[in-house]
Amino acid sequence: MAKIITDLSASKLRILVYGNAGTGKTRFAGSAALFEPTAPALMLTIGGNPISLQDYPQKPVVIEIESLRDFNDVYDWLYQGQPVSHPYGQVMQPLVGAQKFLTLIIDGATEVNNKVWRVIMGRSESDPDFAKIGGTEIDPRKFQDNLATMAYWGSLFFELAAMHNKHPLNVIVTALEREPAIDFRSAKARAEGADGPTQRAQKFRPAFIGQAGGSMESYAYITGRMVPVVEFDPVQQRKLGVRKQLGGLVPDAWNVMVTVQSDEWIAKDQYGKLGGFVVDPTVAKIWERIYGRENTPL
Repeated sequence: MAKIITDLSASKLRILVYGNAGTGKTRFAGSAALFEPTAPALMLTIGGNPISLQDYPQKPVVIEIESLRDFNDVYDWLYQGQPVSHPYGQVMQPLVGAQKFLTLIIDGATEVNNKVWRVIMGRSESDPDFAKIGGTEIDPRKFQDNLATMAYWGSLFFELAAMHNKHPLNVIVTALEREPAIDFRSAKARAEGADGPTQRAQKFRPAFIGQAGGSMESYAYITGRMVPVVEFDPVQQRKLGVRKQLGGLVPDAWNVMVTVQSDEWIAKDQYGKLGGFVVDPTVAKIWERIYGRENTPL
């Protein structure tokens, strides 16, 4: 029988954050380890950059994913509620004791898709096999295989945060940013009816192959685009409180998580409480805006 949900406020965080390298994705996700309601945190890194968390006083437990098969056991363990009797439980117990992870971070979902695509194309996950690159037309059915595989992978891991799950935990996934397609059609080509890039392709969005990005974006409650901002005008600084006193200096730049969609990029906030963007985002800031300051330990 289907489960009736009576308390929507009990939902766990389901966040997909994307951006170019160096925009603070890993540091944002890793901040879950610093915040009591979301710690301890487990990070699966695959092309991520956990070294950027060196200055954090509490860090996630980091597992490096080398092969797609590495996801199998860790998913099984988390889905079962992190039992000590599981092989992963035996490994984790010395690290976290009796505690259970409250947050799962997957740092590098774009690389997950890259590995999936290599397998679909008949190549090694780790060896790009350059001799096979170029010169052949790709069978469209391979894109369908990619969509189906990534949709299945994404749904399984994001559903770990679902309220109907017996052992839900917060899920944060990072991805690189895909540049929008540029319409290079000439006026003549347009007049002759030549097809240009789709409207979907002409936006900044998480970097996934083919239409897999649409599925990944749909599974998250928050899809945030990370962008560096080098200047706020004085009015914005006072309103946002972004002027930081670091020895009397203002930082050279801020990382901003944009959570409202525009004609130029994909983003969303299905909680409806983030106000469009968060300056220098942390998991604690997101949590406070969604659940209120009274639920945020000081």
